Amino acid sequence: MRKQILRATAALGILFGVTSLASAQVLPGSGWYSTAVIQNVGSAAATVHLDVYQQGTTLAPATADISPQIAPGASRVFFPGSKGAGGNVDVSSPLPGNYSGSMVVSSDQPVVAIGQITNFQNTGFQVGIAGGYASEQYRGSPANSATLNFPLVKSSFGGKTTIFTVQAAGADVSAIATILTSDGVSHTKSLTISANRSFTFGPSDGFSPAVSAANCAVGGVLDPNTSPCFGSLSVAGNNNIAGVALEFEDNKSPATAVQAASMFGTEDVGDTVLCPIIKNDFAANHRTTGTSIANTGAADVSVNATFTSSTGQTFTQPAVTIQPGKSFVFSAFQNTVGGLPAGSLASAKITADKPTIVGVVSERNISGTPVKFTTYTCFNPANATAKAAAPVVKRNFGNNTTGIQVQNANTTGDVTVSATYVCNSGANTYGPITSKVLTPGSGDTFFQPAAVPAGSLCAVTLDAGGTNKIVAVVNESSDSFPGTPQFLLNTKNYEGFNL
Repeated sequence: MRKQILRATAALGILFGVTSLASAQVLPGSGWYSTAVIQNVGSAAATVHLDVYQQGTTLAPATADISPQIAPGASRVFFPGSKGAGGNVDVSSPLPGNYSGSMVVSSDQPVVAIGQITNFQNTGFQVGIAGGYASEQYRGSPANSATLNFPLVKSSFGGKTTIFTVQAAGADVSAIATILTSDGVSHTKSLTISANRSFTFGPSDGFSPAVSAANCAVGGVLDPNTSPCFGSLSVAGNNNIAGVALEFEDNKSPATAVQAASMFGTEDVGDTVLCPIIKNDFAANHRTTGTSIANTGAADVSVNATFTSSTGQTFTQPAVTIQPGKSFVFSAFQNTVGGLPAGSLASAKITADKPTIVGVVSERNISGTPVKFTTYTCFNPANATAKAAAPVVKRNFGNNTTGIQVQNANTTGDVTVSATYVCNSGANTYGPITSKVLTPGSGDTFFQPAAVPAGSLCAVTLDAGGTNKIVAVVNESSDSFPGTPQFLLNTKNYEGFNL
């Protein structure tokens, strides 16, 4: 069977409590656990095997075989501790508390997967913690790169910190992790990771020189483009690796928010990035995004950003220069979104004069309670295709619902995108449901389609047809369910998989 190392499982962090590794920075508080959703994107039923490896040990992996097979287009949920209840998948030997690890998925059909990390209390499976409302999703990876990048590193910047989990893809890995902070200082750390296992670290874990976690404001201004507490990360190894970034609020227990995103491999780096969801003071909860663009190259790069609103208007930010290894943030808070007005939902196209950039979008509401955060990674349009997959899409399922924001990645030519929903482990199929006509760079949202019944848990395949190219971001929210425990849950994002 085909083995796949997945970003979703690179930091699967099956955390029943906090990680047992005292040497690593950990998420605040307790109650953390992870799940994964695996979608069959092949043409026949998939036989799928899971190997779960504990961090910091040489123990044999815990295993699971998914039964019955996963139907084409359908998905199944791996939920450690569930003992298979509710149609979930679990490993045969229960994972102990205080467990942190990684996973390898083997399948005879192509599969994709997303992970979810949360501390939300599930009394039925006896996981999570009362008052825990942190929850986030992140994407799996084929792990075909020996170098990883991430444009957004925080070391108590604005009261938030980023940690990273890196997984060795099938062979032992020696690597150097480098954080280049916005004050121009380079901080390095050596990593040694056993095959298929993972290692977790943060800015305070032995970098030389140490990364600042104090005096983050320069001249009294908390600016991500100048602060010694903000920067970008690169990890260079001798074998293939995958990685996940996790961002949390410092010293908050139980945690009420976490952000997560998979790290970038070399195939994600290019001269253009597409970001399907950009917001400026949008909707009743006034959600606003910031876009961090990193220069992964060895020379300065000149970067331009164009924002296309949902009404078809374009707004262009004047060019900025990003030095090697550093990042720059486009945000309404810094007045670097080309005049995109408040109340806007938009998509972004960011171009550079060298093929060395990657980008990450962070989102939060700027008024109202509770404050909710989420993160997703932008796309290199060279990787865009006519089809994309979304393993987890909810239509008022478990007091959550999902929107899929699809963006036309063509350089020329309009597209209309169709979405097919395969729900309830393959029992029901709905669609195709079509988008509006999309001009290059513009986007549209699939949200609460009438053809899909409420209470449905689905996997979705998007199709723009022929040689057209699209990218998509999937957003899950409980905002429409006030009065429920889930209403306080953090908003969740993950990136669609181009097929």
